[in-house]
Amino acid sequence: MPSGLERRAARAIERQLAYQERKSARIKGHEATVIAQMKAHSAAVRARLEAVRPIAPDAHVLEVGSGAHGLIFYFGTPNGVGVDPLADRYARMFPAWHDRARTVTAFGESLPFAAASFDVVLCDNVVDHAENPRRILEEIVRVMQPGALLFFEVNVHHPVYHLAAMLHAGWRALGIPFEITPFADHTCHLTPAAARKLFDGLSLEIVEHSDTVEKVKRNARAIAIRHAGDRLKRLFYKNAAYEVIARRT
Repeated sequence: MPSGLERRAARAIERQLAYQERKSARIKGHEATVIAQMKAHSAAVRARLEAVRPIAPDAHVLEVGSGAHGLIFYFGTPNGVGVDPLADRYARMFPAWHDRARTVTAFGESLPFAAASFDVVLCDNVVDHAENPRRILEEIVRVMQPGALLFFEVNVHHPVYHLAAMLHAGWRALGIPFEITPFADHTCHLTPAAARKLFDGLSLEIVEHSDTVEKVKRNARAIAIRHAGDRLKRLFYKNAAYEVIARRT
């Protein structure tokens, strides 16, 4: 029988697929706008990595959790690969850019590549939807060549959301069908400390790490309160970005 975490991971995938199916229909005729946003995001991440070390034009680049609109599609390498549990579905839903990189249907916890295969690995806001975030980091390190670069990002939250996520998982495990969307779409709500801990003991040199916690707090205080959710975010920050750039040792 699947564990509670396995059930949460499967549900997160199902909900992500349903969301992207709706989005695919919504952006018909507006693909150029989406592509412009994707190009800008990929270029910004590449520039940050190249500030550490130049990336060769023919570098082997892997994105773990390439999703529907991953960095890999406009990263600027002929040797780009994206891995995602829904890669085959997304390739049919978003053909305007999915033919720009090879994609593989697989889970980040078990990457189908040999050790030391990649010069660059990208993992952009993925692991909190997955069954085992730490295992994904271990697999990423395994497939990185010595000296390879990693860009990693995940959303982090006030500890109260971690507790709420555990309560949500608990009543779901008891068969209570009530769903709260943010907790149904994620397997965990990481705090900044928990996100940092994912890297403990790995063969990585952390070149830089940062978070947007203070920025998110300021923004929450600046907006007019429209509903109870806005008031809650003033007290307990949510969806701050935690980013790491690292080098394989």
